[in-house]
Amino acid sequence: MALRKRKSKIKGLSVADAKIPYCMSKKNTCLVLLATFFISAFFTLVSISETMPGNVYRIKESVGWQAITYHHRKIVNLATTFLGPVEEEKHSKETSTADNLAIEEVVRFTPIVQPSASLARNIISRYSEYSSLKVDLDHSYEIANASNSFIKVKNYNIFIDDNITVYIELRNGLGKRMETGGDFLRIWMNDDHSHSSVAGYVVDHMDGTYTGVVRAAWKGRATLKVSIGHTKEQVSLYAKYFQKYGAYKYTNATFYSLHPKVTESTQCSSTHWQVERRYGGYCNFTAQNYNISYYCGEPRYFECTDWKQYGWDDVMYLDRREIHIMQAFSHALIDKVPLRIQIRRDNIPPPTLPCHLLDKRSTWTASVPVGFRHMSLWHSLQCSNRIARRKETYIKCLASRRTIFVGDSTSRQWFKHLVHILGLDLDNSDFAKNDSKSWQKYISARSKKYGIKMEWMPHEHPFAGTPGSSITNLKSVQYRLDRIGANSTDIVVINWLLHIARSCDHNAFREHVQKAKSAIVRLLQRSPKIEIFIKGTHSHTYKKEFMPLEYIRRFVEQVLYEEFADLQDKIRYLEGWELTEAMENDNVHPSFHIVDQMVRYFMAFACSDKDN
Repeated sequence: MALRKRKSKIKGLSVADAKIPYCMSKKNTCLVLLATFFISAFFTLVSISETMPGNVYRIKESVGWQAITYHHRKIVNLATTFLGPVEEEKHSKETSTADNLAIEEVVRFTPIVQPSASLARNIISRYSEYSSLKVDLDHSYEIANASNSFIKVKNYNIFIDDNITVYIELRNGLGKRMETGGDFLRIWMNDDHSHSSVAGYVVDHMDGTYTGVVRAAWKGRATLKVSIGHTKEQVSLYAKYFQKYGAYKYTNATFYSLHPKVTESTQCSSTHWQVERRYGGYCNFTAQNYNISYYCGEPRYFECTDWKQYGWDDVMYLDRREIHIMQAFSHALIDKVPLRIQIRRDNIPPPTLPCHLLDKRSTWTASVPVGFRHMSLWHSLQCSNRIARRKETYIKCLASRRTIFVGDSTSRQWFKHLVHILGLDLDNSDFAKNDSKSWQKYISARSKKYGIKMEWMPHEHPFAGTPGSSITNLKSVQYRLDRIGANSTDIVVINWLLHIARSCDHNAFREHVQKAKSAIVRLLQRSPKIEIFIKGTHSHTYKKEFMPLEYIRRFVEQVLYEEFADLQDKIRYLEGWELTEAMENDNVHPSFHIVDQMVRYFMAFACSDKDN
């Protein structure tokens, strides 16, 4: 076998000590070239995907992007642990070489007043601060890191009704304390043994430290938990995405004229400028959307009047670094601490006022916590829930009345839950089949024996329904309410959240609420005995959403609070965030048990307890 010699690196020696077979050298070279080819091909695919609008998200899903980012996060955490000082030194050297450059101004977030209010009232004032925050996509180690942050409980001698205070310090991926506030933290406490849980609130001191407060609501064991719900960088990317694209996620319009198999689809939004730029024109469907702004890209081969169907559109224009930030830092647990809660002789007695007699305005002005779960039941701290969860009790409450749910799939869950409990007969058999397109249609159920009628109605566009759904399905909240007659004693539950939040910022969302409010005012004038509820937001930790729900929840609540300020003594607000946060709801659609507790809470306000 032919051998090749190399000279010794030691001066003065000529030794043929490196005898490497040619074939072995070629094999190693081939392996290196082959590995280089596949790595290059992968990153080329990613780089191409980032420059192709409409294909970014799909390509990344096809290569298992979620798994890649998960393992990437693990590797980054390990590298940060062992190489953190080196990275930090390198970063400091880089910044020191830029002495002649202007130092970027650090965004200092304004403090949030009334952090213990159950409804957010001033988060929108921070919008400009989030949208102006500069996010370094190549240095994610500067973002608050749960594994490096810590908490410290200040009082361990705890009795029922005490407020447990917790010192929280956020640190970044390099272990350095964060210098500014603006991140969204969660604090809650639970006990799996007694099926108990309660949510708390967090005060932002604007310097990387926070104070968490949670109330001791039951006797015995408890585990206190603190997590980073969303970082300020995630909210910043969300706000900038809206500014650039006009929506976070679009809905979809399908056009056809004669043959439904020959179609064309375009994206839709509450703003027209982005779809106009993408398609060279737009269709203004505001009139068809009951005078609420709604625009779709102009089709090339059809007319705007050929709009027949709608559906969701999950294309997102995020690159791999943005996806990593939006996904990897959400709902990360900082720490959990076991506690023991004692009982004292002079405990505060539970409320005795029945919930249906509670002043309506109190449901809008409550403080955290509004309630807690114990022995699997949700207990209000404002009033007494005396409505037993029994079919007979619910029938007495709803007999000879109509209950109307207007909103999205979470209010549809309430409708379905009550239909099941009451044993009502569905008016549409397709609905019982759980067909995806049937779920986006108006549906009703009734009991002729007891005179009970129940209806669910989807709200207006944007509505992320199943692609191919008929445009005749959707009507606005305003339209639905204006069809209720005079002297009605109906129960009406209204909600907006995820469908609107995908496509609307706080300004666009306010338009929806204002249109509905005008209809509510008219309805109360002709039917003063009607019962109207605004179903609040709900928590979930579903990471595939890519949306900073902690921020979205707050701007939705603030808009609702502001727009209904002069009607708060006439309509009720159903707080749902604390219940779902305390019970650690994960899915977009809460579980059966959580829905059961939410419906029971609603029934406490809707029903008189005189028959119990």
